[in-house]
Amino acid sequence: MPRRHAAAILAIIGLPIIGLSSAAAAQASKVLIPSDATQDPAGSALVEAFALFCLDRFPDAARVEDAAPGRMTAMPRAQVQRYLHADPGRGWTYRTDDGAYVLTIEDPPYHTCAVRREYAAPPRYRLPWLLLTQLWAASAGRGPFQESPPEVMRSNGLLIEAGGRLLPGSAGNDVFLEIKTTYPDGHFEQRLTRRVIGR
Repeated sequence: MPRRHAAAILAIIGLPIIGLSSAAAAQASKVLIPSDATQDPAGSALVEAFALFCLDRFPDAARVEDAAPGRMTAMPRAQVQRYLHADPGRGWTYRTDDGAYVLTIEDPPYHTCAVRREYAAPPRYRLPWLLLTQLWAASAGRGPFQESPPEVMRSNGLLIEAGGRLLPGSAGNDVFLEIKTTYPDGHFEQRLTRRVIGR
């Protein structure tokens, strides 16, 4: 199958390189991915929101809160508990021109940044998600990722499909998760997360 340089794909999907060093951006000219990749504005927007909060600023809580002035609304504790249950943390609604996202920061010991949104159909996000996280890791001189087997679970009428990748590092590890929840009425929630371990 013909392949394109990753830099060209970033331009096609309109996804800015957020949180990446110039060295990592340069790597985009060397990474090859399938040329039949198509643009999905919903998927690109989800990854852009993840990059803004969870790559570029997390785990610095103050920088996360200041990431999008005027577009973030703090959630009351009861609403945060819907997502984090009994775990400590905070949450915001992040509003953009294309809709609203839920951003949560779970405090240690499970120090996690997550961005999620509900959809009528699953967004095609994996191409920019994989590319961006790989380039972000390259910017820190880290990698390769260690893939985890996908998991499928059913709970209270929900179908939950999860996949993860571990990124080792001398100062601690990062775990990147992608979780799709299918609700009984057929709509979906897609969640992208980054958990930091050991720092």
